[in-house]
Amino acid sequence: EHALLKAGSAKVTSTNMRLADTYAAQRKFAEAEKLLLSAGTASNSRFNPISIAIDQGNWKEADKRTAQLQSSVHPGTLYSRAASYPLAVTQWIRGEDAGALATLNKAAVASVAAALSSKTGSDAADDAYIALSCAVLAQRMGDSRLAARVMAALKDKPNLTKVPPMNSLYAILTADQARMKGDARKAVVILEA
Repeated sequence: EHALLKAGSAKVTSTNMRLADTYAAQRKFAEAEKLLLSAGTASNSRFNPISIAIDQGNWKEADKRTAQLQSSVHPGTLYSRAASYPLAVTQWIRGEDAGALATLNKAAVASVAAALSSKTGSDAADDAYIALSCAVLAQRMGDSRLAARVMAALKDKPNLTKVPPMNSLYAILTADQARMKGDARKAVVILEA
């Protein structure tokens, strides 16, 4: 925290974002919010306020911030696919499970397609991360179908499933699929590997 404070005094946006994340993880939400406000509209900063509102259980504010994010993205872009995730989370929080699953499915399908057709490795990795994250949340909601589709689409793409952080998400998906099929022992083996 001290190093981030020192670097953040120079108003370095990425440093302030990391410090805001650190404060939020420490449940120092007021300090995190203050830093996020000072970061302005830097693209990464638009996701963090939603997370902070959710972490505080402030569903109304999370909804408001999600709506603001949704109105600021251009459809069909990597950023819009990423913005679908917090939308699904807020839908789920409101009890709109069907809507949340539809949002997750739409984002995951678009992200898988973008990842598989991307000529840029970093964009492909970002889209794979979005698709895997959507599948993990769908599993947490009790739906294993999206995970199965995402895993099948990416299974022969080691550049998208065998490198951090996607390798961890892929392992979680695989283990949870086994658990959901009643094979808890296999799930543990997967997670311990």
